[in-house]
This record gives sequence, structure tokens and C-alpha cells, in this order.
Amino acid sequence: MSSVDHQVLIKGLVSNFEKNGIDVPFADVEGYKEPKQIRQFKPDVIGWDPFKEMHYLGMVVSPDELKADYTEKKIDELSGMMMGKGSSYGERIPLYIGVPKECAKSVEEKIEKTGLTERGNIRPLEVGD
Repeated sequence: MSSVDHQVLIKGLVSNFEKNGIDVPFADVEGYKEPKQIRQFKPDVIGWDPFKEMHYLGMVVSPDELKADYTEKKIDELSGMMMGKGSSYGERIPLYIGVPKECAKSVEEKIEKTGLTERGNIRPLEVGD
């Protein structure tokens, strides 16, 4: 997957967040501030819901990236994040994983295989064209 395709996936994730009332102050696409690294990894999108006082994290995954150990570690790290203040204090921060349509089932299987579904905050999402 080329970087252009990666950008399409990120834009799709941003669009989904915004359609659902989530502000997007950070996204790894033109027109947004670049997301900061969180622990070892940098999400592709960081959203904020001012009503729920909740952050939202987003990452995109190509078919090739899905097979990499790095991707599993990134999902594990980002899905383990919890709110540290506000009315959502102590809740797990939702992690949306933007994938192309042909990857949707594979990412769900990978999450289930790793046992991360028990966290309840990982949401695969078909994005892009």
C-alpha cells in the first residue's frame, strides 16, 4: 500500500470521527496538526469528544501491515490507554482501526487471536474508497 493509499485511509477515519461529532485536532494528513507519539507509538488520528470528555485514537492498517508484529504491538499499546481525568476518568480510550474493505475480517480475526477483544474498546472500521 502506497503512502497515498495510507492518506486515503486516514482521511476516511477523520471523516468518520467528524461525522460522529468527534473533534479531530490531530491527524497525520495535510490540514491537521501531526499527532504526538504516545509511549512507543504514534496514532494516525487523535479525536476529542467534549461532551463525554473522552479522547479517541485512530490508526490505519494496510493488508501488509496487518501481518507485521509491529501492528499487533501498536494495537496492544494504544488500546491499553485510559482516560486520566474528566468525567471519563478511568475508562479505556476507544481505538478505531481504519482498514480497507478487503482487510476488515482479517483485522477482526487478528484482534480476537491476540485476546485483545476483552478490552472492549477496539473497533475495526472500513475506510477509504
